Amino acid sequence: MEETALGIAAALRNLWDLSEPELASVCRLIGQGRVATASRMIRTEAIQLFTVWMEALNNPARTDEDRVRRAALLSGLRKRTIQILVKLSWQG
Repeated sequence: MEETALGIAAALRNLWDLSEPELASVCRLIGQGRVATASRMIRTEAIQLFTVWMEALNNPARTDEDRVRRAALLSGLRKRTIQILVKLSWQG
């Protein structure tokens, strides 16, 4: 994904098509302040989400139980990231 505010704009148009790494990247971009409409609170949460995204994406699931936990975590991360993107789209 493009590393600019244009990448955020593209993300807003294609929310449901973004991969997990792309959603993580969007969180990083928001957290870095590349979205003018993002409040300090949203930027802080975006950086926290990015950190959790990276941990979840980089830690392979070894057991079935790990796979279930990882799937639930990734689902929750996807949901919250999309909620933030929708909120930003309403503000912009």
